[in-house]
Amino acid sequence: MVKRKILGIALLGMIISLAVGVNTRAQQAGESKSGKSMAMLIKEIKETKDPKIKARILHELETKKPETSEDIDATINALDDEDMEIQDVAVRNVQTYKVEKAIPKLLEKIKGIPPTKIEIDKVSPAQEKDYRIKSMSALALSEMKVKEALPIIIDKLGDAPFPSVYDERILGISAANYGKNALPVIKKKIKEIERRNPYGKMRLLAVIMNIQDRNAIPELKDMFDNDDPDIKSAAAKGLRNLGEKIDVSKIIKALKKHEEHPKRGKEWGETQSRLINEIGFSGNPDAIPFLRERIEKEFKKDPQNPLCYGEIVALARIGGQENYSYLLNIYKESKYYDAKRDIIVAFGEGKMKEAIPFLMELLNDKKADRQLRKYSVDSLGQITGDKDRYMKIRWEIEEGKR
Repeated sequence: MVKRKILGIALLGMIISLAVGVNTRAQQAGESKSGKSMAMLIKEIKETKDPKIKARILHELETKKPETSEDIDATINALDDEDMEIQDVAVRNVQTYKVEKAIPKLLEKIKGIPPTKIEIDKVSPAQEKDYRIKSMSALALSEMKVKEALPIIIDKLGDAPFPSVYDERILGISAANYGKNALPVIKKKIKEIERRNPYGKMRLLAVIMNIQDRNAIPELKDMFDNDDPDIKSAAAKGLRNLGEKIDVSKIIKALKKHEEHPKRGKEWGETQSRLINEIGFSGNPDAIPFLRERIEKEFKKDPQNPLCYGEIVALARIGGQENYSYLLNIYKESKYYDAKRDIIVAFGEGKMKEAIPFLMELLNDKKADRQLRKYSVDSLGQITGDKDRYMKIRWEIEEGKR
């Protein structure tokens, strides 16, 4: 049984962690207490040749709140300094203290994020740092909710190829910071690029998944009703992250529609996995007959390597004694190692508590396959949350001590 991989989500370790955000060192360390002006600090940075002294002054420059007009002007000028480290801390300073006078300069920077034709393997370390500073400029603008920056950020996310030369995660967070206001712009951009740049589309889908704005719920529900299954799956995750329930019958309908029109392209497998994943997270038992039907169909087609791992995990997530018995029966009846392994792994990924007694029995069965015993340990760690304890047991099995 082959576990379907979700390329778009992986691309985005971006992702996501979009919801985590980016903390600056200034926010962590607090404001500088130095009485020196910004201009004086910049002058000292340029004069010193001691890297330790430079690092200390850079930190002071980053954490000093620019309150006087002279300090504000010096900070804005530093955004164009020839020393990239000074540029970097200036952007972080502007981000932390929301220096509105710097907005025009920041807009210039994000417009300078390179076009799609630049290839990442031809980018120098200095250029890479420059692109990251430009990405951080987008973050600063988004935190100040500068409306003019939103379409620029969305264009950069949607137009760049894979891999891109900028920091995707930071631009993704920047777009998500706009909340509900980002969604119409994203929808328009997806319509424009979906055929010519699937990677750009995936980045924008990741933003939809990670909108942390409850005011966006009506728009997300509207997107969930979209005929595009990619947008539907992204909106479903976005709604789940905001604690909203979804109508699984609409996902099932979208999946069945594909079965009637199977020639959708190779990306369909990834979209299908995301949709099934959302069925599992919904916890809705109404989906059980549909999931079982798909599992049985795949086992009839190829009992050694059925393509239904997502459906099995979805059943495990929905939980219940009947689903556990159903999956355990598949495990016992199957003659194939891969099928057995994936049932065990699915118990863990779905955090199916009903499976704990079986997994404990397998763990302690010295006659059982050693690899399957180790998978049972991993799943127990996921279900119970006590990964350290089970990691030790796994090591004992590997060493033949258990």
